[in-house]
Amino acid sequence: MNERQSGRGEVVRKVPRDLWEVSAQLKYNEPLEPMDPLWEDTSPGRDLGYDRMYKSLGVDASASDPKDWILRAEHSRHYGAFRGHRGSGKSTELRRIRERLHRPALFHVVFLDVLEVLDVNNLQYPDLFLALATRLFGTVKEAGVELEEVYLQPLVQWFQERVVVSQRLKEFKAGIEAGAEAKGGVPLIASMFAKLSASLVASSQEKEEVRVVLKSSFRDFARAFNVLAAHVKARLQTAGKARSLLFIIDGTDRLDRDDSRAFFFDDVHQLQQLDGLFVYGMPIALVATDGNVSLAFDHVTKVPSLKLRDKHDPRGPIPPIEEPCMRVLRNIILKRAPAPLFDPDPVVTGDWGTVDRLAEMCGGHLRDLVRLMDYAFQCATGDRFDRRSVDLAVSKLATDYKRILEPEDFGLLVEIDRAGKGHVPSSERTRKLLFNLALLEYNDFWWQSHPVVRTLPAYQEALAKAAAQRTPAP
Repeated sequence: MNERQSGRGEVVRKVPRDLWEVSAQLKYNEPLEPMDPLWEDTSPGRDLGYDRMYKSLGVDASASDPKDWILRAEHSRHYGAFRGHRGSGKSTELRRIRERLHRPALFHVVFLDVLEVLDVNNLQYPDLFLALATRLFGTVKEAGVELEEVYLQPLVQWFQERVVVSQRLKEFKAGIEAGAEAKGGVPLIASMFAKLSASLVASSQEKEEVRVVLKSSFRDFARAFNVLAAHVKARLQTAGKARSLLFIIDGTDRLDRDDSRAFFFDDVHQLQQLDGLFVYGMPIALVATDGNVSLAFDHVTKVPSLKLRDKHDPRGPIPPIEEPCMRVLRNIILKRAPAPLFDPDPVVTGDWGTVDRLAEMCGGHLRDLVRLMDYAFQCATGDRFDRRSVDLAVSKLATDYKRILEPEDFGLLVEIDRAGKGHVPSSERTRKLLFNLALLEYNDFWWQSHPVVRTLPAYQEALAKAAAQRTPAP
């Protein structure tokens, strides 16, 4: 492996010496930790800033050093959405936000990545809240604060009155008490929620029973959770460890189109019965095409694709490259594959053609950039990336998109591409195109089709047809 964790939590990476070592760093489904040297500040490529989000949480982030940030307003409730395309870097950004805000002068951040503990392919709100309760007890233990049992009693009572009486779940009590050595207090209730949360894995027979119990008694559960969360917040304040609690939930952007609407729209009332400050990762298509969902959240933070060129008609003049964005994309590429591993070496020769081809054809979508590099590695016949291997990678990625697009999608993509920035037609089909990344959103929130999609013959045929229809007959 080319990486390891240092004693300070930093990721230490060796500089790759060949393409095989490069391939070990092309993991495009894993977020980067805050101290990973592969991380690159993408703000110059997409006007990415979080000042408004920080303000919505009551944080004055005007100081250049996060250590000097101040919590100027304490809110009892806040529900924020952090949305963007899958693979746009949201998970990496949320981890950096966690590091900036997790400090005594601001928040104790309870961070939950649902992909690590739950089945995102079958996720409902009871699953999330049981996992949140479990994570809250874990972070309290890490913080080293003592809790008074009187504030745990509402959750214990909920468990005894709702869970233990369920015929299929009665065995939980014996197992939980044995695991906690019947000590009561935090060990008992922490074991209780860990056991309940673990029951929600895909193969568990108790999954639906646990969900039914929680849904039927959710008001009581929410009240008990709120009592505990308020007590945790007070103890953290007394100990000088934090001013408030902040829950950041990552991975919920991976829900499919139907499940995400059920989770963030149909069940939004349940989400908002928990008091506190919450930031949820959210799919881009849900917010982009459903204004009602946006209205349910206090603040929506948008993470667009990196804009390498301004929007343009594919048959018209090509706008110039946005140099700040190109520098960002070049840096991302060269951090994974040093310049000598390209043919030609761009630093030595000044020929950036091979590197820039990767940058342009990813559409400013970070995961697709890394995926193109991985495909280029698979297609390389020598010991360096060259134009041939990159062009083959582009064709391979275009084929991936070809498999998920319907014939009628291409006409709609052409229509959006040829129109002005304000043309963002909201429909089930555009929602699907945004979800599957054939349609990308950029920093002032206009849409354009993915560059590799525009290389497909079906797109080119739709483009020629649209151009002919607009051309007056002689």
